[in-house]
Amino acid sequence: MILYAPLPTLSPTMEYDPKRDVILFTDPAASLGLQFKPGDFAIFYPQDGHKPGCIASAPSTVKKVVIKAKV
Repeated sequence: MILYAPLPTLSPTMEYDPKRDVILFTDPAASLGLQFKPGDFAIFYPQDGHKPGCIASAPSTVKKVVIKAKV
């Protein structure tokens, strides 16, 4: 499961780290839970806040691939 929330609804908990290309945020008051099954994938844009690694009903093994493209 991945939680999604629009970036303007999130509050940062750290400064942007250009070496890791990451910024972390607090959990939003409201978010959309995206539950995946084998073969599913998602595309997130810079304005899309997302939190991977959430547990829907039971822990499971997940393979995650990240490809970043300059937009």
